[in-house]
Amino acid sequence: NIPQLQRWRGDNGDYTHNLIHDLNEDSTVIDLGGYTGEWAKEIISRYNCNVYLVEPVEKSYKVLLEKFKSNPKVHILGVGVGTENTERLMYVNGDGTSFNTKTGEAITVEIRTLERILDQWNLKEVNLLQVNIEGDEYELLQHMIDTELIDRFKNLQVQFHLGIKDAVEKHESICEGLIKRGFKVKYSYPFVWEAWTKE
Repeated sequence: NIPQLQRWRGDNGDYTHNLIHDLNEDSTVIDLGGYTGEWAKEIISRYNCNVYLVEPVEKSYKVLLEKFKSNPKVHILGVGVGTENTERLMYVNGDGTSFNTKTGEAITVEIRTLERILDQWNLKEVNLLQVNIEGDEYELLQHMIDTELIDRFKNLQVQFHLGIKDAVEKHESICEGLIKRGFKVKYSYPFVWEAWTKE
């Protein structure tokens, strides 16, 4: 979505919207698709909060372990997130990874449900959930709304991806579901980044 991306860059969104949240040192943040932890690093430097990173690609997972090894407030899982506990083929192409675009090197990764991940870390309520999981956000977020798991989160920051079948319709359904669960839009650059907060 080129116009929205240009607007995002014009507003310096990576350093404004993406990092400005109502957080403090007691807050809990989960980043699904932690990659190499640059966003997490910025969030920690601003708020000194508790950060939980989920990253399925071993190379990136090892970067995270090294980067945050001296910070006891950072917790890292080397798995993917989905709607069932399973294993899936992920395709790694340069810096990009996806379960949906079948190009590049195929690797097998463990998938855990978000419910299982929350239980594992004993998290009852989360202040901010960031989701950047390359197209799998539609199924995950719809599941969270349908099961009311979404109610355990106060704020949601998500990158929705085009190129997924019925992406626009799925996005619309999720937005409607979030509104019904008491969320309102914090900022919106469709199919670039958007954030929702609970009223």
